Amino acid sequence: MPNKYFKPHESFDLNPHRYDVGVFTGLKDGYEDNLFIKKLFELPEPEYAPYYLYHLDYFLGKEPQGEQEFFSFVWQIVIRRINYLENKDPFNSSHALDMEILEKLLHFQKYLRSIDQWDTQRTLPEIIADQQEEIRKQQAEIATLKDELKAAKKLETQEYKKLVS
Repeated sequence: MPNKYFKPHESFDLNPHRYDVGVFTGLKDGYEDNLFIKKLFELPEPEYAPYYLYHLDYFLGKEPQGEQEFFSFVWQIVIRRINYLENKDPFNSSHALDMEILEKLLHFQKYLRSIDQWDTQRTLPEIIADQQEEIRKQQAEIATLKDELKAAKKLETQEYKKLVS
């Protein structure tokens, strides 16, 4: 399947954009997810948002209504890689590097959670619990507003009686 999600490094381009994925000879089909993650490892955490948005803009140029699809695709890549690293033998020779990579992925996952407007990673009970908490807050606010309204009406009535008398 050809790459449609990530802006590729153009073949033999000596001045690619720093967020393009691929190698000097271009982007080989089927490796875009690996190269997206590899490029992520090279970036400091403050660049996660611009990196993500760079590729999102590229994708939206092809699929104008595809923001959720792009997010889900990136989310799945990150989840699969985290699961792979967590299930890897901790006694192998690359364990220290694996832990460093896992740390980067967890930080990127945290960024993704912060922009997730579709509740991709949340379970139904978590969503319901959040909605119930929001309802409780709104009910408390309504009760407070009712009390304030009652007090205001009482004051208004007292002021009116003083004016009439």
